[in-house]
Amino acid sequence: MSNKTLVSVCIITYNHENFIREAIEGVLMQKTDFPIELIIGEDCSTDGTRKIVMEYASKYPDIIRPLLQEKNHGVKTNFFNTLKLCKGEFIAICEGDDYWIDKNKLQLQVEFLKLNKKCSLVHTSGFWKKGDKTIPWLEYEKLCGNVEETFYYGNIVRTCTVLLRNEYLKEFFEISKKMEANIICDWPLFAFYAKKGEFGYIEKKTSIYRLNNNSVTSRKNAILSLNYALDVAEMKRFLRDYLFPKKLDNLYSEKILSEDINHAKLKKSFRMYEYDNAKSIFRETYLNNKSIKLKKYTSNILFFYMACLIKKTFYNK
Repeated sequence: MSNKTLVSVCIITYNHENFIREAIEGVLMQKTDFPIELIIGEDCSTDGTRKIVMEYASKYPDIIRPLLQEKNHGVKTNFFNTLKLCKGEFIAICEGDDYWIDKNKLQLQVEFLKLNKKCSLVHTSGFWKKGDKTIPWLEYEKLCGNVEETFYYGNIVRTCTVLLRNEYLKEFFEISKKMEANIICDWPLFAFYAKKGEFGYIEKKTSIYRLNNNSVTSRKNAILSLNYALDVAEMKRFLRDYLFPKKLDNLYSEKILSEDINHAKLKKSFRMYEYDNAKSIFRETYLNNKSIKLKKYTSNILFFYMACLIKKTFYNK
């Protein structure tokens, strides 16, 4: 076995004390014929996450290198800073509330990328997990080949299943300086990699992607949901203006993005019983059809509060 680190594993974590052990153990159980390292970006958690990370770093000093942030930086800064410490030719990613279930995951993926030089990354199948229930990947998530256009519309590659080539990261970090989004990091990263090569796919369930209601992408918290919607708009501007110039001008016009933002603000107003805010949003120039359908509920304050009590009506609108 060579002494040179071939694979770096990047874990970012914040307030994951109930999950981080599984994430770390999933890395440590890997059976490979090459050395690996584990870089853990701990973003100044307020629970016991840092203590657990330090426990493992002390026990496995030859494998684990913790990046202990002195203050909370948020997803993008923590993720990018952690990635920049990765020395391996290949990089695997696993967020602190996800974990791996296949001890041969890294070995299989490295062998795949060595054989398939046209591929910029390879991902695998896996499970969604909500509570104690696991759900297999959907067919449309088995993305492979030339997939650039798929990323015009969103990201369906699960971060915890990915192994990518390190060689393209320097260029990605340079272009990402123009990105204002601070929550969504996987979509722009994989969209960039889709421009660099084909995507490989291994039909093997190697990972668990956890659906966590307290995550930054949770739709069940009104404030988090609005912040996520604002971040999506910034992400789409980045894709339109820098990653795929002239290809997304109509799909992500400022009119359409403004309509999406106003609808997100309207949903927050209904969830938080903000009658005046809801009425003010209807004075905005750009409203989509989903927003216009809600206007009738602001005809008077009593009708509005009755509508707010039926919150589930608005969660999926």
